[in-house]
This record gives sequence, structure tokens and C-alpha cells, in this order.
Amino acid sequence: MNVAFQGETGAFSEAAVRALYPESGAVPKVSMEAVFEAVARGEVERGVIPIENSLFGSVHINYDLLLENDVRIVGEVQVRIRHHLQALPGTRLSDIESVYSHPQALGQCQDYLRSKLPQADAVPTYDTAGAAKMVASQSLKSGAAIASRRAAEQYGLHVVAASIESHHENYTRFLALAAGSAPRL
Repeated sequence: MNVAFQGETGAFSEAAVRALYPESGAVPKVSMEAVFEAVARGEVERGVIPIENSLFGSVHINYDLLLENDVRIVGEVQVRIRHHLQALPGTRLSDIESVYSHPQALGQCQDYLRSKLPQADAVPTYDTAGAAKMVASQSLKSGAAIASRRAAEQYGLHVVAASIESHHENYTRFLALAAGSAPRL
């Protein structure tokens, strides 16, 4: 079975795919809309989307997309979110001028950023793992990403600081989607 998720390899949505469908092929998509379209068109058998985070609330766009697309909810899972500050090997905290990540991740780590990296600009990106991929592929020596440990491993980054989320009871609920005519799990 192929399962679409929004983001790059190493995204938290991919972790949700693995939790729900461990033997599946995870198919990265650039946007939430692309996940819904892939499911509705039958390009993939399932899609996995975030719907709410325990710290930052609902992912509003996905409520709208649930209404606009011929899909239905066939499962759900909660994933513990652990954010890690990651950079090119050899990078120290004092070297970091910009921190890239999804706006939700930046918000979930705001206490750490304020106390340990007050000199750094927080720069929103479309995806946590995409931020890690960008730091690695562009060799951003003064940049860092906030993403999963899997993203650091995937893109050859060093974890500068682990579990930097402001609250450690940080969970995201993900929904599994199937096409409107698909049988329920």
C-alpha cells in the first residue's frame, strides 16, 4: 500500500504513516492539498494528515480540505513530537544566525529559541524535514533546522540540541484518509 503525507522524508507526518501502516510505501507530497488530491484520485491508497497538536491546536486547513474533497477518515494515531535543533557537523550554538522550520515547530520551541538562540532569526518553512534538507543541501553554515531525529540522520546533520520543545507533552493527532468509496479499515 502507498500512503501520501505532506513534507519530506523525515517529517513527523511520515512517522505517523509508519505508526499506522508500518509496511507501506510512504509517498512525500509538497502540500496538504496534494495529499488530498492523491487520495481522491486513487494515486495512493491512503493519506495521512495532521489535524491537531496538543500545544498549538488545530491544523485549520485540513478541516477545510476534509470538506472539499471526496475522502473519508479511516484511522487515527497520536505521535509524540520531539524537536531537535540540527545543523551541519561542527556547528555550535554561537554559529547559528537563522533557524528554519515549520511555523508550528518554531512556535513549539519558542522558549528554547528565546533563551538559547536570541541572536538567531526564526525563519518559517513549509516542513520541518524540508528545513533540514535545505540546511544540508545548501550547506548553510550559519543555519540550523528544527526537525525530527530521523530528518537529521536522513540529511547528514548533527543534533546540536535534543528535545527542545517548550512542553514535553507535545503530541500531534494524525488522521488516515481513504477515497470516498474505499472500504473502512
